[in-house]
Amino acid sequence: MRKVGLVLLAAMLIAGCGQRVNTSSPDAYSKSIEAMVKDMPAAKQAELKDSLIAITFNTAEPQTGIWSQAEPTAPVFMGAKDKINGLTADQIIKLGYETRIKLLDQKIADEAASAQRYQAARAKVADVFQGVKIDNAQYRISKGVLDIDQPQIMLHITNGSKRPIKTVYLNGALTSPGRAVPWISSGFNYEFPGGLEPGESQSLTLEPNMFGDWKPQDSFAHRTDLHLDLTLINAAGADGTMLIDETMVDDKTATAEATRLQGERNALAAKLAKL
Repeated sequence: MRKVGLVLLAAMLIAGCGQRVNTSSPDAYSKSIEAMVKDMPAAKQAELKDSLIAITFNTAEPQTGIWSQAEPTAPVFMGAKDKINGLTADQIIKLGYETRIKLLDQKIADEAASAQRYQAARAKVADVFQGVKIDNAQYRISKGVLDIDQPQIMLHITNGSKRPIKTVYLNGALTSPGRAVPWISSGFNYEFPGGLEPGESQSLTLEPNMFGDWKPQDSFAHRTDLHLDLTLINAAGADGTMLIDETMVDDKTATAEATRLQGERNALAAKLAKL
């Protein structure tokens, strides 16, 4: 009797796995998917749903977006009818993984190309990044209007390049020894009245928005070991034109995104290999 029961259970599982999608009409589609997911484990239903979204909407991120809450039986997935008609659940899941991996491969390539474009653009104005020197960077807090803490950024900057500079764009990181995460990491810019000609230097005391990123926090405001590191990330020449197109993503950001995407791609590939 036990053997008969096991045989019947196996037959049911095989039948379920063999159920194919029928996209001849929205109603036929919904009924075929309903039969397919009947008694299907929740984890596999989730895989099926993600694959249907990926295939239908050509996306590598099926868990986000307007259709992430749609049920697999929703007729909206008829948008992929030519791709999924006649497929089993396992075949749809496999196609979903393949679709996502292909899209991630393209995104990874795009990020790598973006990093290369940025590096090429920066190389053309390397004299500015090598010649502009920033010394004596400090972050301090003074008392402003109504006795409110006012952040100040102090620095000495020298234009050692051969190009006149109208505006500098800097990124600042406020840290303390032994701490992995900066207290503040944010960018700001400064436009020099009359510009900063080659060979000129200026000592600046800037007052960023006291309610913005540089706002003093109780966690670090009274520390005596704060260190401010300023990095030049872009500059505008005498005519105000940016040396590096401001729409470009810097190479570090692009490379970090490519690395993140590669991790996602590897995880999907590992799941695909187990199918």
